[in-house]
Amino acid sequence: MSQLPQSWEEKSVKDINHHKGKTIKPIDFPDETFELYSVPSFSSGKPELTTGSEIGSSKQMVEPGDVLVCKINPRINRVWVVESKGEYRQIASSEWINVRNSSFDSRYLRYAFTRQAFRELICSEVSGVGGSLTRAQPKKVATYPVPVAPEPEQKRIADKLDSVLAKVESAQARLDKIPTILKRFRQSVLAAATSGEVTKDWREENGVQFNFKEYGFDEILTELRNGLSAKPNEDGKGTPILRISSVRAMEIDQQDIRYLELSDKELEKYMLCEGDLLFTRYNGSLEFVGVCGLLTKLEHENLVYPDKLIRARLNEKALPQFIEILFSSLEMRDKVTGCVKTTSGQKGISGKNLKELVVKLPGISEQKEIVRQVSNLLAKAESVEHRYLKSKVRLDSLTQSILSKAFSGKL
Repeated sequence: MSQLPQSWEEKSVKDINHHKGKTIKPIDFPDETFELYSVPSFSSGKPELTTGSEIGSSKQMVEPGDVLVCKINPRINRVWVVESKGEYRQIASSEWINVRNSSFDSRYLRYAFTRQAFRELICSEVSGVGGSLTRAQPKKVATYPVPVAPEPEQKRIADKLDSVLAKVESAQARLDKIPTILKRFRQSVLAAATSGEVTKDWREENGVQFNFKEYGFDEILTELRNGLSAKPNEDGKGTPILRISSVRAMEIDQQDIRYLELSDKELEKYMLCEGDLLFTRYNGSLEFVGVCGLLTKLEHENLVYPDKLIRARLNEKALPQFIEILFSSLEMRDKVTGCVKTTSGQKGISGKNLKELVVKLPGISEQKEIVRQVSNLLAKAESVEHRYLKSKVRLDSLTQSILSKAFSGKL
């Protein structure tokens, strides 16, 4: 740890923790309502109010001012201060490490345990099989250092952090609205594109009449083919094959691949070309069933696709870029999801279902103009999203920078 101000000390969690564990079996009090500090309820900012009959396991008793440090999956930063007591007894999940010291400002401790340095310590010594099943070990956490300021200064630091970080959180809340705004903007663009609204001025300038014709999807196809059912190998040799997860709405990730050995005949039959459209045929999530992506620039000399994807090739009536836009619009998504069937937990759509869908197409010249305008508008949205992500990173690092200064006496 960096040098501390002269009046500060460095103590271990064990040295400052006066908590003596006391447990309770809420089920022994089935009709009593408890105020439960559970890990899932942390994100809501409020403990759960639940009866003893609904709580199956033993819990720890907690008191106002206790500082709860989450020990499960510590990559998620969760530190909670128990609120003032109301009419219900307060209990907490055993997934919290309880730190209690009446001579400390609880807010000070909460901020101390929220620092990146402390979280890195917890993450460095976890046990379990991985993911959400990893847990911090309380005996080791008890040895971790905490910078301790004199009591009056703890309050000043906590007050200052409350004030400064409230502004950061306010900025974060405003920033977090941007993804929703961008999502609505993109859908508005697609809706305007597929209804002809986006090319209204273009039609007037070029003397073109509004003329969106209805076709069965099969009328604009030259091919609709499921992919390979062969199982990829584990040694990374052979021909690259896309994973099902590689296709998302208006996107194909050509780095999301595996490999398999193919005959020349199979390669010729299933090889992808620029301009091919791919639809997801099966997925566990409805959100991703029937989504469409266009293969623009090939990143592999030979690339094939699995049987849970469907390849579509079009005739002269439609541009692949326009069909990608069309199938990403909310109107077409509603039509696609209306055809989805569930089998053994997997949601799917067949090539037959896709062929029976009705699509509305303008002439090729208007399709080209729609593609041009949509590309420009979505590029602007992508630029805003890029700036948003950079701002979010800066804001996240700002919080930790402020905490670092606070606990080195430099705030």
